[in-house]
Amino acid sequence: MKFAVEAADFKQWESDVISTVDVTHFGFNLKEVEEFNDTLNKIDQDTIQHGDKKKTEYEHTDSLLKEFHVKDNVYTSHSTQDLETSFNEVRSALKSRRSRYDAELERQRHNDNLCKQFAKLVDPLADFIVKTKDTVATSSNSLEDQEKFVEGKIHTRDSDGASLKDIHSLAQKIKERDINHNEHTTLTVKDIEVQWEQYRSFLDNKLKQIREEIELAKLRGLTPEDLKEIEDNFRTFDKNHNNYLETNELKACLYSLGEEKTKTQIDDMIKTYGDGKQLHYQQFFELMVKVFGDADTKEEVVYGFRLINRLPDNHPPVANKQKLSLLLEDQYIDYIFGNAPPLQDGVDYNHWTEWLFARLTF
Repeated sequence: MKFAVEAADFKQWESDVISTVDVTHFGFNLKEVEEFNDTLNKIDQDTIQHGDKKKTEYEHTDSLLKEFHVKDNVYTSHSTQDLETSFNEVRSALKSRRSRYDAELERQRHNDNLCKQFAKLVDPLADFIVKTKDTVATSSNSLEDQEKFVEGKIHTRDSDGASLKDIHSLAQKIKERDINHNEHTTLTVKDIEVQWEQYRSFLDNKLKQIREEIELAKLRGLTPEDLKEIEDNFRTFDKNHNNYLETNELKACLYSLGEEKTKTQIDDMIKTYGDGKQLHYQQFFELMVKVFGDADTKEEVVYGFRLINRLPDNHPPVANKQKLSLLLEDQYIDYIFGNAPPLQDGVDYNHWTEWLFARLTF
């Protein structure tokens, strides 16, 4: 009777262990799976020890039955051989679970390695994009130096984004392995694609903007009508139509434009802008821009800002967007706010004025 109870208990134990083994979950990521190794070793060790204890008990009972020459046990059909077979089933199940664990550990390590490789490529590229855009957007260099820098970045754009090919390849492998979370970066392939396209557009638009600012700076506020008047006067006083103005021609041209200059002043102009004897059209144009261009001083610009923003003399130089909008178009307000440091509820117009005049200096 005792052996039958012990045999039934052992068979139930076998069933419970195998059922548990079949549904064992090792973890959701590499860290959890690696940490589960010690837990699994302890479970396997405890399971075998528990089985050995039960085995010792039923073998002891069986030996007592043999001492009494009991050959048939009417209470059970199980024998020690049956129970040993059951124990081997448990051992086999534990071994199989260990194999599944090793396979899962290898899978997680492979997945983690893919994620690390992806992060090692995508994060530096994203940092490069942010830093380059910030460098361009906050540059205080001359417009010409800014133009050169942006042109350089456009020239190296393909090589700078060369890692995108490997990023896409890794992203495809990650997708094929059904990896839904990368612990090594917050970025996805879609994120970097969007950032890169924005970066490309940013450079193109910035270069266009800088070149427009350069042209605007050269014109010093002259209107299209002013430019036409300059050209018309040049053509009028270029008597021999050789596209040059000599000393007397330049003096007469300036006089017609309301600028009466002495011979010494005319000679200085031709020496400064021409070859000492005459001016060709482009040189004449540059001279006219200098003579007739926007002549506001820095002090006048600062004073204008103070009036627009209705500020007393001792107030910080804050340009408020709402007040500027009463007199300026949005594109000019955006230009000011895009190049001036923030101050209180607006931007520092003193700093912006210094910055602007540094670029308008010929």
